[in-house]
Amino acid sequence: NDCIAGIKKTKQKIVLTQGHFNVIHPGHIRFLEFAKQHGDYLIVLVQGKERLESNVRDKFFEEKERARGVASLETIDKVFIFNEIAFEDISFRG
Repeated sequence: NDCIAGIKKTKQKIVLTQGHFNVIHPGHIRFLEFAKQHGDYLIVLVQGKERLESNVRDKFFEEKERARGVASLETIDKVFIFNEIAFEDISFRG
């Protein structure tokens, strides 16, 4: 991703976290503020519809709405929706 490559060039410490963030509550806000304290640039991966268990998908807001909610928080630098890859497969090294 060009965005990530640009951040890496600035030598900023990237913090990455993920979740479904269906309804943002005070615990999410505290967690994201804590995450931001550990780096310069906070990236949040919002689980897309395909990453949710099929038996609960209908209980969640649409992925773009959930990402919009996360992006509205001033602590967050970048939000991505992810469906295809697993969180464990993401690497910013190199």
